[in-house]
Amino acid sequence: ELMPLYIPRNHLIEELIKHAYEGDFSYFHKMKEVLSLPFEEREGLDKYQRPPSENEIVPYTFCGT
Repeated sequence: ELMPLYIPRNHLIEELIKHAYEGDFSYFHKMKEVLSLPFEEREGLDKYQRPPSENEIVPYTFCGT
């Protein structure tokens, strides 16, 4: 079974939303680009593969997960 290398992890979505509220949509566009090929490993995208560090954990989300 093929598993995606890049998924929209909560801490990355929170980062994206924070910057979007500030008017910076570059994080959104980067996430959109990364997720356009989730099964293809690409150089420089390690950030989108790793779980959150201790200070990046999102304790509550909109959907309650």
